[in-house]
Amino acid sequence: MDKYLTIEIAYGNCEQQWILSVTCLAGTTVATVLDQANLKLIWRDYRIGSFSHFLESDMPLSKNCRLELYRPLLLDPKQARLLRAKKNPLIRIKHRNIRGFDSRLTLIEKD
Repeated sequence: MDKYLTIEIAYGNCEQQWILSVTCLAGTTVATVLDQANLKLIWRDYRIGSFSHFLESDMPLSKNCRLELYRPLLLDPKQARLLRAKKNPLIRIKHRNIRGFDSRLTLIEKD
């Protein structure tokens, strides 16, 4: 077993992203690595994960681990889609299947 591990840390804010490599002893926890990494932000305000799987801060790190700091969303994706839909005129396409209905497509403008 290797005595030292190389850990990659990926994080960012709205303007910029950073990826840095940190060398630490085997068995070091996530919190210890993030404290020693001299990040440009307060990491405790973020969710921590590795390849989209959330991690706890007291979890020991393994070889070739990548830590990602996930910042909170600025807007809920459902809310963003609703705002985009309200901004453009909405045209619905009504399709009726063959079973007893007309099979043509009808464009209906929303009032």
